[in-house]
Amino acid sequence: MTTTVKVKIRANGNDKNLGKITTFLSSQGMTYIQKLRNLDDVTLYVELKDYPEILGKLERSGSESWYLSCCSDQGITLHIPTPKGDGSVFLPRQNIVALHDIDNERLQALKNSGSFR
Repeated sequence: MTTTVKVKIRANGNDKNLGKITTFLSSQGMTYIQKLRNLDDVTLYVELKDYPEILGKLERSGSESWYLSCCSDQGITLHIPTPKGDGSVFLPRQNIVALHDIDNERLQALKNSGSFR
């Protein structure tokens, strides 16, 4: 059983990690990422083997905006803005099952078209 975490790419022009993120995702086959003009519209889904307790606590406290701030061969780091200050959570590669951009709406469209069973 896996748990999926929804993350956005924080795409402000001052983010020095943005280039590294797009390069890394492109090297993993998500080549369209580098061609996008507005990365604020990109949502990624991270499937995890084990759901970190801190993410559950953040979710229960109402934190729903999680941003991809860094990704590398070692894993990914999420930036979590909260009203009382920002924080980060590192998700090691060994805990990541998949990183994708397929939302429920796209899955439903595939099912309806008969392309997906």
